Amino acid sequence: MNVGFTKGLCDFGYTTLTQFNALEKQLSDCCCQNQLATQSVKFDMANYAAGTNAAVAAMGQKILDKMAADREASLQARVNQLELQQAMCGVIKYPMSSAYAAGSPFFGCSPSCCTNI
Repeated sequence: MNVGFTKGLCDFGYTTLTQFNALEKQLSDCCCQNQLATQSVKFDMANYAAGTNAAVAAMGQKILDKMAADREASLQARVNQLELQQAMCGVIKYPMSSAYAAGSPFFGCSPSCCTNI
């Protein structure tokens, strides 16, 4: 065999091997970059979802707090009304003025039934 041909074939093999090694490195780098980018997107989406969930939970809690405050105010108003009714129970209420039953301090009392008063 010719020495020049053998050396040329050997040089061709080394050159091809070097190019394949460079290509392998480029593919490996590309794969790693894609994996890192994918992980970054997953991380960003997880943070976005967590933020959205926190905002929804906070808004829901505000609504529940407002409903509880309204309910508490309603119950307190009813308690106040019942306490006033109880405080006024048995108290005689005299009318300040009347267009009906003139002359009688009580409504619905006719002069014939009020002779004992």
